[in-house]
Amino acid sequence: MTKNAKKIIIAIEIIVLIISIIWLINAEEFEEPLIVLLVSISALIGTFFVKSKEEKKEKQDSKTTLSQKAGKKSNQYMSKGDMTIKK
Repeated sequence: MTKNAKKIIIAIEIIVLIISIIWLINAEEFEEPLIVLLVSISALIGTFFVKSKEEKKEKQDSKTTLSQKAGKKSNQYMSKGDMTIKK
């Protein structure tokens, strides 16, 4: 998800939140508008906690530093990801 797409999703979620609040105020029965209000609030909160693959990759690449030390007569294996060593 790009930054522009995330902004559009947040804008839509805010619009739905405002509509659900208006609906809750004007409704005679409160079950349906209350459900929509709670779902829109949870979706809006969830959007801020979810990071896109691009953001995760950028954060991971900036943090990753590889270094190693080994003694004499030892094998050294360094990898940034999963690896299998066959002997």
